[in-house]
Amino acid sequence: MASSISVRASRSTIQSYVTRWDVPRRLLSGAQLPALEHSRFQHTTKRASRSFTTSAPCFKKKGKNDSAPPANAAAPKTTPVDALFDLSELESKILKAIERLTHELSLLRGNGKINPDLLLDLKVKVGKGDEKETVLLSDVAHVIPHGRIIDVIVGDEEHIKAVTSAIRASAHSLNPNPPKPDNPLTIPVPIPPPTAESRQQTVEQAKVLGRAANDAVQHARAGHNKKIQNTKARSDDIKKAKEDMEKVVKRSKEDIKRLVDGAVQVLDKH
Repeated sequence: MASSISVRASRSTIQSYVTRWDVPRRLLSGAQLPALEHSRFQHTTKRASRSFTTSAPCFKKKGKNDSAPPANAAAPKTTPVDALFDLSELESKILKAIERLTHELSLLRGNGKINPDLLLDLKVKVGKGDEKETVLLSDVAHVIPHGRIIDVIVGDEEHIKAVTSAIRASAHSLNPNPPKPDNPLTIPVPIPPPTAESRQQTVEQAKVLGRAANDAVQHARAGHNKKIQNTKARSDDIKKAKEDMEKVVKRSKEDIKRLVDGAVQVLDKH
């Protein structure tokens, strides 16, 4: 009886320490309890332990082919054949021509509208007497479109006359109104409605810009073709390089035609 009570007391005591000391429950089976110390403060268990051994790492003997390249090693040299197929310079020049065309087409006037940026690029003569200087309109004013009227807001009242004269003398057929008394720094610029003649002129301007872009592409092609001709390489490589060049030129001309045709369709719209 005493032994049974002792065993139950031991189990109860150890259970209370499981939570406190995290003793594995597998060690609390009835078969193992009698072998444990029955002291309230001493409940130790022996866990199976496994020893680990370490050994020195083995290093491969350094060979001639294992040496890393020096940090300042020079990049591989470009061969003439590599330069033959390098289209980066040609593509860069073509891209600039197309970007210029896109910008200039956006400045053309269509359907009675005008891009305010056209006014910002006008040249204005400011100053008096021998102290006159030529500046861009964007240096002395800024523009705000309001439907069919563009307000040109001048920073200095002394520049009103010079800015008005520059707008009136431009090629955009604009006739600015004088500033109102309650707003002396603002020059209202009404946009006249387009006519059949003005539409036709704008369409022609778009076509001229397209031809200029094509000329820029042809100029870039001529420079690249000259580089190919001056490269010492096999005839097959030269032939392939020219074919790649012509593909790039053809795609760029198709892009230019698409841009111009789209602009003409918008500008000629009634």
